[in-house]
Amino acid sequence: MELRTLINKTAPLAIDYHGDQLNANIFTDRMTPTKKVELDRILDEEGEEQKDSTVLFLSEVIESWDMVFEGETYAPTYENLMQISYPLLSHLLREVSSFLGARANPATI
Repeated sequence: MELRTLINKTAPLAIDYHGDQLNANIFTDRMTPTKKVELDRILDEEGEEQKDSTVLFLSEVIESWDMVFEGETYAPTYENLMQISYPLLSHLLREVSSFLGARANPATI
């Protein structure tokens, strides 16, 4: 087993938000014990600190998506995610963490 191949593996995730659908590719094997602790901490944070942590987490687990801004591809980079509304970021965090959590559950593997 090649670890590099494993950590670069992705799976599609369709995310519904106010009637629109965002199609993303999520790195499926990057939820390490450290990332899990980080995610739990993010979910307990509030305010600006939570936004920064949320953006950093999402930028590390979303490989790509079909979001566009004024007709141009809007990559899920830290800088771009910082420009997205907090309600959308929170929704993305819940959807992505639920998706990764389900994949990490031995009962679903």
